[in-house]
Amino acid sequence: MFEPYMSEPLSWADPESRTSALPPSSACVAQQSQPSLCAEDTSGSTNGLFNAFSLFGLPTIFDVCLSTLDQRYEEIQALIHPDQWISETAKQLAAQNSVRCNQAYALLKQPETRAAHILQLGGHWPIPDFPDLFDILLDWYEHGHHPEAQDLNSACQTFSSAVHMGNIEAAQRAYWWIKVTSNHKKQ
Repeated sequence: MFEPYMSEPLSWADPESRTSALPPSSACVAQQSQPSLCAEDTSGSTNGLFNAFSLFGLPTIFDVCLSTLDQRYEEIQALIHPDQWISETAKQLAAQNSVRCNQAYALLKQPETRAAHILQLGGHWPIPDFPDLFDILLDWYEHGHHPEAQDLNSACQTFSSAVHMGNIEAAQRAYWWIKVTSNHKKQ
């Protein structure tokens, strides 16, 4: 384990230092071998973008085990807390890494932002507008019909299946459904 008051924080550019201190999670083990729309490299970025999944040592899949995400987040935050460092430079770097970790955690925690991140990593962003989808949404709101909570679950399942099968257009359409139903759920 790491000693408190280290002189230098872990390097986020080095995947070994990010994940070597993290024990592999026994929960959600089945996720580890599922394919995705985007191929990861060892630097933690895909297509030159920051990969929030790799920060937590998770596979780039939509059906992330949220309990594993929570566990890894807490472990990383405990390792990089600015109070553990002696030098001001190290404290500033740890604070920056802590902010980055918070942002990555928030990104992966919500289905809408997680789906968008997967599409971005795969190079499938920005996504096109689908006129038939907007016609349906307009009809919903004109007639007082609104998406229900089960529609969010259905949209998430559709997105996950489309990503797994490599069907980019279906994944993009499902993203719009996730976005709409997520926004309605927040209201």
